[in-house]
Amino acid sequence: MGSAHGPSGLLAGLPQEKQFEVQVAVIEVIDQLVENGWTRMQAATAVADAADDYIMQIAMKPHAESGRS
Repeated sequence: MGSAHGPSGLLAGLPQEKQFEVQVAVIEVIDQLVENGWTRMQAATAVADAADDYIMQIAMKPHAESGRS
């Protein structure tokens, strides 16, 4: 998530408290997957891929909303 110098991409455009909230949520999901036998790399890659797929689903919807569906 970003680099040692801070977040990159869309995360960088969020207020700092929102960046932290997203980072904590992602780490929690990855930790849960690791507890179920995934490696950290597998878990991180799967989470990133799932996020990408979700973004594409939102983008494909007519009148895509910025909130949850």
